[in-house]
Amino acid sequence: MQGPIYSNQSFAPITYEGPPQPNYQPGPYPAYPYELAGFGARFAAYFIDSIILSIITAPVSFYLNSHFIPDENLPLDQLLHSLLILIAIGTIIGFAASITYFTALEGGNRNATLGKRLLKIRVLDIHKQPIGMKEAFIRNLGRFGFIPGLSSIILLIDTILILVTDRQQRIGDRMAHTIVVKDRW
Repeated sequence: MQGPIYSNQSFAPITYEGPPQPNYQPGPYPAYPYELAGFGARFAAYFIDSIILSIITAPVSFYLNSHFIPDENLPLDQLLHSLLILIAIGTIIGFAASITYFTALEGGNRNATLGKRLLKIRVLDIHKQPIGMKEAFIRNLGRFGFIPGLSSIILLIDTILILVTDRQQRIGDRMAHTIVVKDRW
């Protein structure tokens, strides 16, 4: 910095403190006017949504089981092959139903699934704004649907992240830059 700058009217130095600084809150994240939803409310909402999804997908499961169960007189290798195909079809249908349900409702007007609405919580982006379909889709890809084994590992990691991170974000929340907050509907 160069020496002091003097005004024309007097010889008192004029100090330069740099450009005006915006008012901001200290810390790495902006403050939220909403209270973050806790693990218990999020778990209960997910449990309710799982029951709803089971009710929605039950007719498809009954249809597949009644029309595509292989004949027990087949050789063992053909029987196992048929059952694996049936399991794969069920997994794909369950994953598609899960992604559709969570994306449509969380990306919609209220940013909440039916379970979240019952527990008065909703999904927002990290800037406290409602999310759209794109963020809801990305957020729910982190859930990995009904993939046996993998979904259990993801659920365990999500639980740990919700309990130990400051914004209580699971993997999908981190991917989509979202938070789950308590709401006053």
